[in-house]
Amino acid sequence: MKRFISTTSLRVVSSLNKTNNKSIVGVFNRQFTNSNSLSGVSDGKNSYTSGFTNTLTNGNKGGNKVLFDDPKFYEENKYHGISKEPFDKEIADILLADLNPNDIEIKPDGLIYLPEIKYRRILNQAFGPGGWALKPFGPPVVEGKTLIRPYALYCMGRYVAESIGEQAYSDSTPFISFATATESAKSNALVRCCKDLGIGSSLWDPVFIRQWKSENATEKWFENSKTKERRLFWVLSNGLDNKLPYPWKESDFNQVPSTSSTSSSSSSSSPISQSSINQPQQETISYHQEEQNVSKITPEQDDLEDIDIDDVVPPQLKRYAGKTWRQLVADPKGLSYLQWASSSFDNAPKVKNQAMAILEFINKSEVSQ
Repeated sequence: MKRFISTTSLRVVSSLNKTNNKSIVGVFNRQFTNSNSLSGVSDGKNSYTSGFTNTLTNGNKGGNKVLFDDPKFYEENKYHGISKEPFDKEIADILLADLNPNDIEIKPDGLIYLPEIKYRRILNQAFGPGGWALKPFGPPVVEGKTLIRPYALYCMGRYVAESIGEQAYSDSTPFISFATATESAKSNALVRCCKDLGIGSSLWDPVFIRQWKSENATEKWFENSKTKERRLFWVLSNGLDNKLPYPWKESDFNQVPSTSSTSSSSSSSSPISQSSINQPQQETISYHQEEQNVSKITPEQDDLEDIDIDDVVPPQLKRYAGKTWRQLVADPKGLSYLQWASSSFDNAPKVKNQAMAILEFINKSEVSQ
C-alpha cells in the first residue's frame, strides 16, 4: 500500500524560456515514482543515470518535469529530526550573531549579499567541520540557460531546510564548465537553506539595507570603454579596490565622453548583463595599430587598442574559429599557431598585430615568472 508524504504538491515554476512557455515543475509526491523519469528505479537500472537522461529528453512531453529523481526524497525518514528541539544556545548565538559590516558585499545593481564562503565558515564554527552537510536530491538539470539542482541541509544529523540551487549555464557558454556550474548551484542552494537557520537574516531587512548602504556604499558613474555608454553603479565606499571588470571604468559625469560619436554609440549599446558584472577581472593587452589605421583614430585616443583576452579570435584564424584568445593560449599548439600568424596575414595587418601582441604578452609573463 502506497504512503504519501503529504496531499499537497509543491510546484516550483520557472519561466526561464518564455518563448516556448516551458516550465519546470517539481512535485513532492510519491505517486510520480511510476513516471518515466523514475523508470530506472523499479527495473534495477542506475536510477541516477536513467533519471537524468529521461529528465532531459522526456521532461517536456507532458508539459511537466520531475526534478527529484532520488527515491529517498519521497520517504518520510528524509525529515529525520525535523524541528525536534532547538539547537543549544551556544550554537544559536553563532548562527544569529550580527554580521560584520566589512564582510558584506554589494553588487553593481545595489543588491547586498554575504559571500558564500562566509556561510560555510559560520556553519563550521557552529557545528564543526563534518557536523553539517548538503545532500542532493536528484541530478543537475539544465533548462533553457539555467542549471538547477535540489538540495537539503542537515545539521548534526537533523533535517534543517531544503532549496533548489541555480546557476546560469549553457553549452554554448565557454567561460563556465558544467562542473563549475553544478558547484555554483550547490553554493546557491546552501545560501538559501541557511536563511532557515537565521544566518544573515538582516540582509533581507529593508531598514538594515538602507542603513548599511548609507554607511558603506556609494553610487558612481562608470563608462563602457568599448561603447562609451555611461551607467550608475553601486560600489563599496570603504577605500578598498572595488573596480568593475573590463570594459567598465570609473568616469566623471561632468566630462564629455571620450569619443565624439556619443549619440551613435549609445544607440548601438546594449544593457549590461548581471553575469558580465559578476565575472572575474578580465585581462587586456594593448597593441599598436598600423600606420594606415592611425588616421581613423580620434584625437582623444592614442595609438593603442585593447585586446580582451576573453574576446573571440578573428575569423581569419580558422583553426580556432569561435574560440577566445584565452582558449587559444591554453592549447598546447596555440603558441606555434600564434608564431605562424604573427609572420603571416600581411593582407590583414590588424590580425597580425594582435597575434604579435599576444605573443609579446606571453613572453613577458614567462619572464616575470
